[in-house]
Amino acid sequence: MVDLAGLLLCVSLLVVSSIHVYWAFGGRWGGQHVVPTDPASATPTFTPSRTATLAVALALGIAACVVMLYLGWFTVPLPTTLVSVGMWGLTIVLIARTVGDFKYAGLSKRVKTTPFARLDTRIYTPLCGVLGLLALLVVVFGPG
Repeated sequence: MVDLAGLLLCVSLLVVSSIHVYWAFGGRWGGQHVVPTDPASATPTFTPSRTATLAVALALGIAACVVMLYLGWFTVPLPTTLVSVGMWGLTIVLIARTVGDFKYAGLSKRVKTTPFARLDTRIYTPLCGVLGLLALLVVVFGPG
């Protein structure tokens, strides 16, 4: 069961990482409403740079590697404590993203009428919630 949760978590993280790489190099599919917008002006709250988008892709890829390391699917010369801290960190980040920022994203968002907010309600927050639960399952019941 833990291995299946880890597999689903890794595949999902790698898919989302790949989408960020695609966007960083000019891909447009799926990128229309991935940044919160101010409801009054309908302008994005920020414009992610190529570097920032690639950094997110790298972080997601590293997160997938942390899961694989935690489950013992491969090894590298790192302290097991570091891998455990990384796994707990991933779990906390995913659950925190699910809870949100109390304005634009997550279960706590107040802005709910923008295109981003609607996608956040239907896709982004539920995805983070499921991934957070999978990570929690792995970190609590896994071998680490």
